[in-house]
Amino acid sequence: MKINLLAIIPARKNSVGIKNKHLITLNGKKVIEYTFINAKNSKYIDEILVSTDDLKIIKLSKKYNIKVPFIRPKNLSTSSSKMSDVVKHLLFWFKKYQGYLPKNFILLQPTSLFRSNKDIDEAIMKFNRKRSKSLVSISETVNNCHEIIDLKKNYFVFKKTELNRQNYKKYFFINGSIYIRNTKNFLQTSRLVAIKSHYIILNKLNSLELDDSFDLSLIKKLKN
Repeated sequence: MKINLLAIIPARKNSVGIKNKHLITLNGKKVIEYTFINAKNSKYIDEILVSTDDLKIIKLSKKYNIKVPFIRPKNLSTSSSKMSDVVKHLLFWFKKYQGYLPKNFILLQPTSLFRSNKDIDEAIMKFNRKRSKSLVSISETVNNCHEIIDLKKNYFVFKKTELNRQNYKKYFFINGSIYIRNTKNFLQTSRLVAIKSHYIILNKLNSLELDDSFDLSLIKKLKN
């Protein structure tokens, strides 16, 4: 049976902000295990593949019966490697060895520890319902853009408009938790997010990302 929705979990070894962050233990589980469990518990994901250059992650993937079809090449395992190129590499491998491309794929980054399988399935259902080519998870910004300052060398310029806080327009950001793409459209554009994309809004907790030591200390408190 052909795969309609392929889950891709990217996890390179030499992370910059925190060393080996995918293998840090939080509340009895490695960071990447939370994404493994979420993906496995999804009702709509047909297959899960991991793209990594880390032998420890390969071993851990086998524990969950998740396939790691290759060791990611060095040129795609650096801090400057583009995620779109990592995804293309996996899709080209898939086409070469499976003889076809999955219709759609969902990219699940392991640094999203609070994303749930419910979040994943709601995103997939909306993607299918809208017959979308692109859907991403977004969250409301912590600080409102009306309060942004333009920092100069010795001073800053305050650009706030004369609005009361309750009248501020809400702003959102792509939180990196869920990306769903139509494969053909992605390969045509090389964009993980289409210019016009559907979205699902996650709450602030579920949008937390593990990027630096501050994130780690906060997540440790929330996971324990």
